[in-house]
Amino acid sequence: MSEADIKDACRKIICGLKSLGAEISKEKPIANGVQFYVESFLGKGHVRVYSNKKKGTGIDLSQIDRAELAEAVRQIEKGIVPVIEKKKKELHYPIIGSDESGKGDLFGPIVCAAVFANEEDFSKLSELNVRDSKKNSDTVNLVLSDKIKIFLGSKFETLVMLPLEYNETYLKLARSGKNLNDLLCECHEKCIKELARRHKPKTVFIDKFSSCSFKGDMFERTVLSYRAEENPVVAAASVLARAAFLTEIKKMSQKYKMEIPTGSAEKAFSAAVKLIRKQGKDELPKALKTNFGTAAKALSSIFSTEEGEKE
Repeated sequence: MSEADIKDACRKIICGLKSLGAEISKEKPIANGVQFYVESFLGKGHVRVYSNKKKGTGIDLSQIDRAELAEAVRQIEKGIVPVIEKKKKELHYPIIGSDESGKGDLFGPIVCAAVFANEEDFSKLSELNVRDSKKNSDTVNLVLSDKIKIFLGSKFETLVMLPLEYNETYLKLARSGKNLNDLLCECHEKCIKELARRHKPKTVFIDKFSSCSFKGDMFERTVLSYRAEENPVVAAASVLARAAFLTEIKKMSQKYKMEIPTGSAEKAFSAAVKLIRKQGKDELPKALKTNFGTAAKALSSIFSTEEGEKE
């Protein structure tokens, strides 16, 4: 397949995505193809279009964060225009918005936070310029969290699942064929229902990371939405969750007298190795999420080093 053919295929996909309201950026050539970044209400990530000897055109969607966006790209590539329902579901106030933090971090807990808000609270949170915690620095999240707490008073709830409880719960769920999404559903449900006992919402609003649906007589319905954190109420919950997570990370750093990093990349791996050397492998379940590949890699690294020293 020629370079012109690749560009045509790429252009078709980009045009199709733009027709769905997607934003395209960072387009650049790669080996045997083209790469670009897409962001839309369906999801976001890099799309790679390249020459494939067997199929003519290959598409790499491994960097897309949501299956819905990946499926839309596949349909466009086949010449099918996806019919996507873009209309947002109307929220009946007052609402409870919920979000979590820590699921992508090796060290520390999973934290869920829920925020109750009526329409007046919604306006005030908008005025405070509350936005998704992932768009803020750690310092901003900590400062903003204090402001949100002062404004909300009793209208929020946080649930902190420390690593030991997380590991025990995850293992129990895995044995019954469940996964991380099921664990998150349980955390969100506990947090939401605790807040709903004090403040009665009409709607629960949460990011659509799974098929969670919380039913009960404390609220009328649950609305699952992609990128729910664009709503200031859910964004406030994300900030509270991240700030609580960062506070626990700071406590761990003080406890172990070493820097405990966020994330799960090289710094986290190095810290895990250091922690094993200082505290022993039995400390791992109390400090980090043992289902992460980084944890196994750290243990393997220590084991390999010890075997090498014996030889």
